[in-house]
Amino acid sequence: MKDTIIQFIKDKIKQIVRKAKKIFIKSCFSKLEGILFYMVFSSRKIITSRSNKTILFHISFVDPPGMRLFQLFSHFLYCGYICYFDISFSRYMKLKRYGKKATLFKGVNPYSKKINSYSIVASDDNKYLKNTGDESLKIFLNFRVFEYLDNISKDDFFYPLVHHYKYNYPAIETGILSCALISGRKIGAFFVGNKKINTYNSDITKKLFNVTTRYDMFNYIIEKLPNEILYIPKNLESFLKDIELDFLKNKIVLLDINNFEIPREHYFKILLQTDFFIHMCGVIYPYCHNQIESMMAGCIPITQFSDFYVPPFQHEKDSVLFQSLDGLIDILFKINLGYFSSAIQMMRRNIVDYYKTNYSFHSFKEKLLHATNNHLNYVNYFITTGSNNIIQKLLQNNDNFI
Repeated sequence: MKDTIIQFIKDKIKQIVRKAKKIFIKSCFSKLEGILFYMVFSSRKIITSRSNKTILFHISFVDPPGMRLFQLFSHFLYCGYICYFDISFSRYMKLKRYGKKATLFKGVNPYSKKINSYSIVASDDNKYLKNTGDESLKIFLNFRVFEYLDNISKDDFFYPLVHHYKYNYPAIETGILSCALISGRKIGAFFVGNKKINTYNSDITKKLFNVTTRYDMFNYIIEKLPNEILYIPKNLESFLKDIELDFLKNKIVLLDINNFEIPREHYFKILLQTDFFIHMCGVIYPYCHNQIESMMAGCIPITQFSDFYVPPFQHEKDSVLFQSLDGLIDILFKINLGYFSSAIQMMRRNIVDYYKTNYSFHSFKEKLLHATNNHLNYVNYFITTGSNNIIQKLLQNNDNFI
């Protein structure tokens, strides 16, 4: 008995040591990679391009959210701007990996004192904006979207957390939109995403936004739907086979990516086979990138938080809206019975038009052109991100956050 206990303790110690080594190696690799990325990024000071369309980014309020950097840089690069990013080495090293990767886009450079003025300056710091040249157009990067939700101007930039960085490219958007009106799809309703309880069940989501967390919604659907309606894929191979066999035509499909992830080359192919997409909250904010990706692919939103979008969705015109979880279950039963069949193509056409008008790269280009042509200083670009540290900081700095 004594030997067994000793052996158990030894095995536990070995397990802890192995885990510590893994964390240490991963941390060292991450730091080395970050330094390498920074060296590539900072070396561009030497080869700074000259252009009459330049934008200077500066974010001081929080550590810049990585997926947002992808979005900001890609939007302005698409519009023909050279991007400059004013960030210190210490803050650069705090970026997540995809944030660092965003700084390696061709056309993204470090801040340069050699440039006397920029066409546009974008910052979350009003003092920083005021200290730049009067000839620059000022864009305020506004993290407090929910204070202004009812008063967002048509001149403001409201782009909720758009595509995952893997898909945030104009060429991908063009290809998907060309197929977005495909009819005769093979999946009734779908959700794909991470549903880890410690990430997607925040009390802040419930208290601030009065909506259901992803974890609770996902589990409620599993609890309430019978097996003949609900389909939970076991692996990619069987999932793709069942789509081909038309087995999922009116089924409700839930995929937790902790079971398996859809490879990039299959992701939009599956969305383009889906009639409805269930909008479940992001980490804290209601917004999530998979909501936008599914709209681009012509999937009709099933959502509890239409009013958090600008403009809001319209029930049975471009979406299906619900308030309670039981209301959601009722909708899913209706989908299974073909209740919306005659209206699906109309709603699909409307949601694709909604996406093109409000969230596409082209729509951003049109808004930016309007702002620059009319010299609209201090327009807002609303940053809707769900990172816990950002929300906590917003709450600390403003009691009237929402």
